[in-house]
Amino acid sequence: MKETHHDIQSLSFEEAFGELESLVQQLEEGKLPLEETIRLFEKGSLLAQHCQALLDKAELRVQQLTEGADGEPQFTDFEVEE
Repeated sequence: MKETHHDIQSLSFEEAFGELESLVQQLEEGKLPLEETIRLFEKGSLLAQHCQALLDKAELRVQQLTEGADGEPQFTDFEVEE
């Protein structure tokens, strides 16, 4: 059964990342026929894109709780110092 792009989009980050790790293991063993290797590579590419999209979305939601000038708590975007 071929998994569709929609099936992958419905996975949580943890589910998609777990599947991606499993695929990488299978590919690293190098014991698969060429067609199966290509199919797993394509699926892995979709899983990686999905994981990245979920991470990007999560990054936009991360906020930092700070104290405002009036002493009240306020949320501000979390900024990573590089």
